[in-house]
Amino acid sequence: MTTAPAVNEWPGTAVPVQPELVLIRDVIYQIAGIFHPDNKLRLLQDRCGRRMKDLKVGTLREYSDCIITHPNRRAELVAH
Repeated sequence: MTTAPAVNEWPGTAVPVQPELVLIRDVIYQIAGIFHPDNKLRLLQDRCGRRMKDLKVGTLREYSDCIITHPNRRAELVAH
């Protein structure tokens, strides 16, 4: 499977994008075939933030671990 290109900044700004968000985007693309283009990364970040709050996860890094290494990762990807 191909990996979506990494992004260094939010489109149209000089604000750096967290590499974990790009990793989450790539995992979603690889597993579900859903690609979030650069101009939709804020939407993805908001959705991740809601899931992180529900799961009581404090960082995108911890959340990316949940969807990559946690035994229930598929359930998380499918459910949300």
